[in-house]
Amino acid sequence: MSATKKQNEAFIISIFRMSQKALMVVLALIGVGYLGGMISILFDQSLAQPMAEFTKIFIPLFQLEIGVYGFGSTLENIQKIKGQIESINKKNDKEEPNDAEGTEKPSNG
Repeated sequence: MSATKKQNEAFIISIFRMSQKALMVVLALIGVGYLGGMISILFDQSLAQPMAEFTKIFIPLFQLEIGVYGFGSTLENIQKIKGQIESINKKNDKEEPNDAEGTEKPSNG
C-alpha cells in the first residue's frame, strides 16, 4: 500500500515538473512575441493599436500560467521540506534512548 502511494506521489510530482517546463516555454514564447511587437511598433507606430487589441486575449492566459507555475513551485518546495523534516526525524529517532524520558524507571522491590 505504501509503495503504491509513493509511486502515485512521484507520478503527480513528475506531471507538475513537466507542466512547469511547458509553462516556461509558453511564457518565453509570449515574451518573445511581446518583444517582437515592441520592436515592430518602434518602426511603424500605426501597428500599436492593432497589436494592443491582439494581445488582450493573452493577458488572462499569461496570468493563469504564472499562477499554475507558482502552484507547482510551491508543491515542489513542500515536498523538499517534507523530505528534510522526515530525514531530521529519522536522525533524531536513531539518537534517542529507548526510554522516552531518557531515564530508567525505578523498580518496586
